[in-house]
Amino acid sequence: MVIKNIFILLVIFFSITSVIGFVYASDIAYIYKNKARIDKNLVNLLSSSDLHVDYISEDSISKNLSSYKIIFIGDEYFSQPIPVKNYNAIIMNHYFGNKFGITNTNGVSKLSLTIPMQVDFEGKNLTVYNSVKDNYTDYLFYYYLGKSSKAPSTLSYAKTYNTGSGDLGDVISFIGKGSTLSTGDISSGNICFFGITQTNYWTQDAKDLFKDCADYAKLGITSNENTSSNSTNSTSPTNSTNVTNSNQTIICSKNSDCGADGFFGDNFCLGKNISRNYLTFTCNNPGLNTSSCSNKTNQKAISTCSYSCNNASCIQPPVCTKNFDCDDKNSSTEDLCVIISPGNQCVHNIYTNIIKFVSLTATSTTDSVTLYFSATPENNSIIKGYLLSMNKLNWTLVLSPTSSYTYAGLSPSTYYIFYAVAVDNLDRNSDEFNISVRTQDVIIPSVPDSPQSSGGGGGGSGGFSSASCTTQWKCSSWGECNSGRQTRTCSYPENFCDPNSKKPIEVQSCTEVKAEPEKQTSGNDSYPTESPKSEITGRSSLTGAVIGALGDYPLSFAGGFLVLIAMIYAFVKFRKK
Repeated sequence: MVIKNIFILLVIFFSITSVIGFVYASDIAYIYKNKARIDKNLVNLLSSSDLHVDYISEDSISKNLSSYKIIFIGDEYFSQPIPVKNYNAIIMNHYFGNKFGITNTNGVSKLSLTIPMQVDFEGKNLTVYNSVKDNYTDYLFYYYLGKSSKAPSTLSYAKTYNTGSGDLGDVISFIGKGSTLSTGDISSGNICFFGITQTNYWTQDAKDLFKDCADYAKLGITSNENTSSNSTNSTSPTNSTNVTNSNQTIICSKNSDCGADGFFGDNFCLGKNISRNYLTFTCNNPGLNTSSCSNKTNQKAISTCSYSCNNASCIQPPVCTKNFDCDDKNSSTEDLCVIISPGNQCVHNIYTNIIKFVSLTATSTTDSVTLYFSATPENNSIIKGYLLSMNKLNWTLVLSPTSSYTYAGLSPSTYYIFYAVAVDNLDRNSDEFNISVRTQDVIIPSVPDSPQSSGGGGGGSGGFSSASCTTQWKCSSWGECNSGRQTRTCSYPENFCDPNSKKPIEVQSCTEVKAEPEKQTSGNDSYPTESPKSEITGRSSLTGAVIGALGDYPLSFAGGFLVLIAMIYAFVKFRKK
């Protein structure tokens, strides 16, 4: 008996331990791709709300996650498909909006401001980041579901910063259980999209909004209990049909499990009524494994106008027949008497020329475009800043007095279209302007392929160069003098540009010189250069040598010399006597 009691106590102990472990491990499944990118700020925030977080690698997604109350998908590019439609989910991911069924093919958009980021929550602008730029000096941003992009079943919880012309879409959005996703699938759980992803800079308002998001994802969650009785005899054909398959999920047990009923969208006129769409959720076959959720949209009247409704507002009976009847003495408005069936009404506060966009210009490099913009306010208006976009999905607000903005990281030789809207201090917008800009081509420097040339024979060209052409004349040597003329040829290579200098001369005058034998002259006689050898007899060899040596001189000189010799000879003979 003691052993039996101990056995029963052990069974109870291990049963309780298993249940506690199951409950503890079934709060949130944090799905990640890179473990280093797990957001500790979020984990700490969830833990402070008594929610236990398990880390699930994307490679393990194929296992059953139904034991978790919520699955969390961060902003990573996952390789494996994540069955968001099957679970309650918090989505902080901008890559797979269409695949998750929360947007059409346009996907998730992004917005950055030059002031701390704000969201429109219940008509108030809440600051969600405590800084304008991150630690790397980049502007902070958040993601949003654009009005024309989000799934029709989404319910807006917080919208983008309101510039006066309206919001751009939902920064925080809910999709209830049983709703139709953009993929055509039916959601088996509650989904919250949360676009404020840069948690290092969250304000307390941002943290509170995230807790609201988590609360919505948990709304209506029930434990998947085994409804079969332990006393049921599974072998009995009668009782076997009453056993619920514990592997099948009960989608809902009551209407609230499928979502919260409520209004959504903007007001509109329906006859004389100001109406709004109202979404109602229904749990079909509640509490059974065949249960399912459905929703229906009805148009509910909010108020009824006594005369007529126009543009979601009640209008009064006709009060004018011409514009002058509507003058409200305000120079900042245009007062019109317009026909609104069945009568006329005065329309005021149509501001004219509040902001006049003066210029939108741009300069470009190979990988960037810089926009320059200016606008002129009128009627005591003040320019607050400029909304800029490169694709009309993501807008950046540049506050005055800044008058330029650079888009970097672009491709060379590519056309881009940029859009700009000026905003005044009352959040009124100017007309939209756009400009098409082409980034510059990448230029590879090259060296001109032209030959070096040298001037030929006297009078050749010096070969001057210029920025446009460096070709030079090349001349041949001067030819022989012929009939008082001397020639040469000057040219430059074919297929080269024309030289900048004039063509050198190719003809010049010259003097022709003829070679003749040299002559010696005396009077009118001429003698050959070489004299014939003379035979001298009866004379001394000296005399003959002298005469031979003087053969090249004139005859008169030789005669005088002979006379001198003769006189010397006579003088010597005379002395001997």
